[in-house]
Parts: sequence; C-alpha cells; structure tokens
Amino acid sequence: MSEKEARDAADLQTRSAQPLFLRQSAPTSRLPMPDQRPGREVFAAAADTGAKTPSASWDSLWSTTLDHTGLRRNGLFTDPTSSEIAGHFDVLRARLLLLIAANNWTRIAVTSPTPGCGKSFVAANLALSLARLPACRTLLIDLDLRAPRLAEIFGRNDVPALSGYLLGLESMESQVHRLGVNLAVALNGVPEARPYEILQDPETIHTLDALHARLQPDITIVDLPPALESDDVLAMAPHLDAVLMVVDGTATTPDDIRRCSTLLDGQIPFAGIVLNKSQDRGLARLRRARRNGGR
Repeated sequence: MSEKEARDAADLQTRSAQPLFLRQSAPTSRLPMPDQRPGREVFAAAADTGAKTPSASWDSLWSTTLDHTGLRRNGLFTDPTSSEIAGHFDVLRARLLLLIAANNWTRIAVTSPTPGCGKSFVAANLALSLARLPACRTLLIDLDLRAPRLAEIFGRNDVPALSGYLLGLESMESQVHRLGVNLAVALNGVPEARPYEILQDPETIHTLDALHARLQPDITIVDLPPALESDDVLAMAPHLDAVLMVVDGTATTPDDIRRCSTLLDGQIPFAGIVLNKSQDRGLARLRRARRNGGR
C-alpha cells in the first residue's frame, strides 16, 4: 500500500462523527429506513413509518460479548496489538474501504475457486476487523449453505438452519445475533442438500433486502461457496456489489484462478484476490537477520 493510500484509509476510518460512506443514492429495493443515531446517515423511509429505525432494530438483537480467547483458538483475531495476523486483516480492510467508498459498494461476497482455501476464515476476520471501526456497522452472513463453517469457527454449536429464516419461516431475531457492538452475524448450523433452490427463491432475496433495510449495515460480508464447485455464487451475483476471491498459496493453481475469474467476469466486479496460507520468505529472512544482529 502506498503512503497516500494509507493516509486516505486512516482518514476514512477515523471520521467517527461522520457517516462512514457517503452514498450517492440508494436503489429502490434497498432503501434503508431512517436512523436516529447522531452522526449516521439518514434516509427517508420508503413505506412503513411505524417500523423500527435501524438503530432500534440493531439494539434489539440478542447480543453476546466477544470471547477473545475462544475466537483466537479458532483462528479469529480481535485484537490487532496481540496478533500480527489481525494487522494483516486491518491492511486488507483499509484497501477494501477505499474501493467501497469509490464504488458505492455495500455488499461484498467472499468466495474461492475450490474448497479448503480459507474463505470463511478470511470472511470472519475481515468482518471482525471492520467491526473494530466505531462508525461502521458490519453484517456477516453465511450463505455457504452446502458446507457452513462460520458457526463452528465462532464457537457456536446451537445455531439452527438459516434456510427457515431465508424462506420467511423464522423471524430476524431468531437467526441474526450481535457480537459485541458493531458486528451482527447470520450463521447457519445445518448444511442444505439443495441450496441453489433456496438461494434462487424470491423469498430469500426479499428476506435479505428486508434485513438490510432494517439493520442498515455499512458493510455486509457474505460467505459464499467455492465458485467452481456449484452455481450458488452465480445465483447470488446479481444481488451483491463485488466479490473477494481467496486462494490457497499452497494448493490453488493458476488455472483455478483463471477459470474462476472467467466464470465471474461480467457477472460481478472483483474487489481483489487474497492469498491465504502463504509465507513471505524474504520477510522471514529479514526477521531472522534482525534477530541475529544484522548478520
């Protein structure tokens, strides 16, 4: 990251008295309801003026305190001062925020070419990093209905199937919970045999739009299945703003990346590629040299 990018990102992240993103317009299907909290954006309500404001809906969510020790055991890092890995995600956050602000994005998908690349690990840590910003409400949704992982890595073994909520059979409060102050999560504890039909159901899109209208998150991170393993990513592409591709530095091939890029080209903008499970050998040599007194 250049020095100018770092300055811009730092400035963007510290304007806590101002809206995090100044959107030019809100699409009709995504009009947020008015938010009465000082320092946040205020949009006119599309219809039901008696509905809860986003602040009230957010505060009504069942909330738990972040278990920092338990999350760290599961590969999630909440404190950038205690883990170098958390610092890496803060750098990713800074770069992503610049893209989000420049393109008026709010819904970011995270996928990978194939299983095992660590996309859920990246999605969760990115959401935790974003949630550390005091002016940023972040929503994390597990839409990898075939092989959900987020409930496990967040240490939750009591999560019901997300499909009931998506299809309008359960309330928002029964499925969407708040972790800490600025992070809401919609987790899934039950794999689905035919997720494509659920994701393509108009009721699912209506539910997701209603969720965003009620909570009005600044950024939504959506964990999706591997793009080359199913049609689920293509099913959701029209309803998302951009996609972040996670690749495995030890296993993903150039052909995997090329095929995934070709598949998604023209369907959804790319926010970037995250190289996971990699090691900067040059940096490792530099650290060893410093420990040895420059030798």
